[in-house]
Amino acid sequence: MHCASCTGTVERALTALPGVDRASVNLLLERADVRFDPRQVAPARLLEGVRAAGYDVQLRPANATFAPPVQAETSPWQAAWVIAAG
Repeated sequence: MHCASCTGTVERALTALPGVDRASVNLLLERADVRFDPRQVAPARLLEGVRAAGYDVQLRPANATFAPPVQAETSPWQAAWVIAAG
């Protein structure tokens, strides 16, 4: 990502996905904080959405260094993930 327009493009790509409540992209950190309902959208679909917008991306939980699977009992909007886009 190189400019504010890039952040807007990634935010729009993410919020267009069903189940995404909000997406906030930080240009300097090249990071997106995404709040979504894991019953409606899988983390892998978030990656696809960002890649379709033309950006490379990595996925990791906001509070961990690796990405464990989202468990079925996760309540809506409980899943918070960080997307590192470059």
